[in-house]
Amino acid sequence: MKLYSAVLPFVEEILLECGKSRRTVTYSELARMVNARAGTRLLPEKGRSLGSALAGCLHTLCADYYRRFGVLPGSLVVLSKSGKPSRGYFDFLRGMGILEGDEELFWRTSLENFFAFCRRLP
Repeated sequence: MKLYSAVLPFVEEILLECGKSRRTVTYSELARMVNARAGTRLLPEKGRSLGSALAGCLHTLCADYYRRFGVLPGSLVVLSKSGKPSRGYFDFLRGMGILEGDEELFWRTSLENFFAFCRRLP
């Protein structure tokens, strides 16, 4: 829990910055950026444990931002191989009852919605 609470503010800040720049970020890039801002290695920067280390933060941010603003910050976090979010992202959204139908269309729409949301931020 201590690690989670240390990582969450960095993840949120980075995703808002990426959204303002209209760019996605890979899981590895996000982990490196979190570690650089923290000044210590809080997250693994590659490997299987990386996704699970970030999942809780991304799920929390998506649930909170969707409830409050109708946007999904996790849509910016993508796999380097496909350029799309992981299977876990889509499964999480289906589990919340947010995602129905075509995943690709939903993701692209969510991405544009988050970019538009960030553009309105100071």
